[in-house]
Amino acid sequence: MAGNISGYRHPGDIDFRNASLITSAGQVINLSLMIEELSVYQDITSHYLECDIILQDSLDLFDIIPPNKEENIQGGFDGFEYFILSFKNKTDGSQGDSYENYNNYIFRLYSIDERYKFGESKEAIMLSGISSEYFMSNVHKISRSLGKTDKNTISNMIESIVGEFVYNNRIKDSYRHIRELTKFRLEKKVEYDKTSGSHKFVIPNLTADDTIDFLINEADSHDHIPLYFFYEDSNGFKLKNVSNLVQAESKGTWIYSPFNRKGASPKDDEGAKGDDPFKIVSYTVEKQINTMENILGGLFRQKTLHVDIHRKSFRETEYDYFNTKDKFNKLQKSFFYGDADGTPILSMTTTRSGHESSSNQPFTIEDHYPKKTPKFKAKSEAYNKIIFNTVLNVEIPGVDHLNVGEVIDIIIPKTAGMESDKDSGGMDKYLSGKYMITKLRHKVTGGTTGSPYATVMEISKDTSLL
Repeated sequence: MAGNISGYRHPGDIDFRNASLITSAGQVINLSLMIEELSVYQDITSHYLECDIILQDSLDLFDIIPPNKEENIQGGFDGFEYFILSFKNKTDGSQGDSYENYNNYIFRLYSIDERYKFGESKEAIMLSGISSEYFMSNVHKISRSLGKTDKNTISNMIESIVGEFVYNNRIKDSYRHIRELTKFRLEKKVEYDKTSGSHKFVIPNLTADDTIDFLINEADSHDHIPLYFFYEDSNGFKLKNVSNLVQAESKGTWIYSPFNRKGASPKDDEGAKGDDPFKIVSYTVEKQINTMENILGGLFRQKTLHVDIHRKSFRETEYDYFNTKDKFNKLQKSFFYGDADGTPILSMTTTRSGHESSSNQPFTIEDHYPKKTPKFKAKSEAYNKIIFNTVLNVEIPGVDHLNVGEVIDIIIPKTAGMESDKDSGGMDKYLSGKYMITKLRHKVTGGTTGSPYATVMEISKDTSLL
């Protein structure tokens, strides 16, 4: 493992390329020496990246910068500032003029969360920011029909909405303007997992974010066990189905064991230090199976009533975990044990299924697509319970290339076997295994190259056993 981290001075060592404030007046201020702590947040359930910056304002920044170009007023932020950030793990050959292979971000600063003085001439300020696309997507409402063209899958609808209202030409123009001002380049990638089936919808005056969430709830997948998330990571925006995410190759293995453990020889000692970036600093177990939640949440059994108001009829469908378990794509090989008697969840939905058939006059004139949600809703809800069954919070030395939605391996030794080698079989079989990253925080204590850097993650897996 040590061969992959050549050039580390210590685990989590970081190379800062840029940490600057762009004021609404167009000033570019290097904040590197003022940063006490910096955090960048990813969340698989959130559409946008966010950041927190704690500054030590001994330069009295609030009283110096003008809020805009037109007014000759000194002092304060006005909510139209941008924070540009670029960093990566420090490795040999990392220096240079190119931003390639760095984590590059542009945040719009929107609030001052804390401001307090310490000492006679020092002030601490905490600023919060979010990806600029947030403001673009929430100031416009969508009121239109979707699905009238041949691009009537939900993934195509979301792609169209993102291109028009989220990562659109106005945002790209603003990034080009920042590039002209600072030579800082940011281009985001957009990836979409395909959905299944054709749809028609009328969007009733919703924001782009609300529209995307609505469409995700209606989306079906090719395996008919959909669990889609739309989120932003360090590379850009993604619409991903968990069923595909959990099948991806692991990004690495992290082990909970002592740091810089002394070896039997100097050579062994160097090897132990070289593995330090792949060791877990600390972890807490947030959730490790909850039988009551699984039973009452419908993991094992659900029943759905499909009511056709026009025909004055209904039909029942039942979901049973043991008849479906082999169809779920999972991180672990094991299955859930247990069962639920009766019907823990009974749902009712209206349906027009079959109305589109030419033999069902006068309903054919409706020219609609049957609602897909009742066919997969129970399986999708159960899959959500399965994937997020065991949840850990883990801190590791900073790793710039990790993102939410990715898979990693975790090895937790048995409590009585802290010195056990990973191949000795002395691992905790309940906590070790493959996990999917659901939340991630890049945390840097400082704003200059070499500052302490950690990555804090919330990770989840299905079942408790390996």
